[in-house]
Amino acid sequence: MSAVDAAIARGFIKHEDSNLAWSVIDSVYRTQLSDTALDWLTDNAVITTEQRTNVAAILRCISNWVEQAAAR
Repeated sequence: MSAVDAAIARGFIKHEDSNLAWSVIDSVYRTQLSDTALDWLTDNAVITTEQRTNVAAILRCISNWVEQAAAR
């Protein structure tokens, strides 16, 4: 299964939008994180529930979280 197919299967992108570049890029990146990983990030206050579908916010929050951990 390709990354685009996985994104469609998980509902991150509609099949009819699979030719739209940003939609595909966003969905493929989000597909790289499992639902379990997204749950952990949410449960541990790294991201908010609203941020689960926003790949830019997810990456920004993970980066901030790692920076804070490294500064300790």
